[in-house]
Amino acid sequence: MIGQHNQMRWQHDWRGEKIVNLRVLVHEDELDIPQRQLGNLVLSADPPPIYNARPENYTIDEQTDRMTMNGIVRVDMSGNKRILSNVQN
Repeated sequence: MIGQHNQMRWQHDWRGEKIVNLRVLVHEDELDIPQRQLGNLVLSADPPPIYNARPENYTIDEQTDRMTMNGIVRVDMSGNKRILSNVQN
């Protein structure tokens, strides 16, 4: 389009973490609004680690016998418990 220089505006857009002048003069009705999705997303740092951490011993909590719906412990033909625990090694 043809327009007068005094009616033109500088085009700005996101570059990195800030809006930058692209050094392009455009007519006011062709001026683009800067889109935030073109900028960088700044993420916060990871939290500091816990030194000498002690994970919980989950296998102790899971030592349960398998039972039927009536509350009877499941056994095999020899009378031994069929499955000793829900924990899979």
